[in-house]
Amino acid sequence: MLVDLLTALQSSDAATALRKSFWVYPVINAGHILGLAMIFGSILPMDLRLIGFWQKTDYQQLAKVLVPVAATGVLLALTTGIALFSARPLDYAFKPLFQIKIAIIIMVVLNALLLHRTTLWTTAPTEGQPPSRFRIAGIISITGWVSVIITGRFLGYY
Repeated sequence: MLVDLLTALQSSDAATALRKSFWVYPVINAGHILGLAMIFGSILPMDLRLIGFWQKTDYQQLAKVLVPVAATGVLLALTTGIALFSARPLDYAFKPLFQIKIAIIIMVVLNALLLHRTTLWTTAPTEGQPPSRFRIAGIISITGWVSVIITGRFLGYY
């Protein structure tokens, strides 16, 4: 059944246009890279603060600026990623590397959601040494997003 769905997706007009167009695939791919840049470019400073850098910087103020940029990047990367996947879903869906990439994305998004939903997020001092939960979340996030970027680049050559 999954193979049938993936075959239908790959045969869709949009996926066919994506594969056949000289311009569409590179533009979508560039949008995907832009989304990743927005995610990592905003998440890295936030995670470094959570790990313990810039202790005089209020992490909640930093989050007010950086989290919306990261969320926008996630939406852009997700949208363009689905489009890129649709061009060759049968090639990607069953590759272990692709499955690992998706699992890591789920992990880092859940990590961020859980961190922001914890009462510690609103009750911890906003300056100084962060709580260990913050440091762990920051390390998971940086490691996870670097892994997503690396696995994504390897998929093109795997």
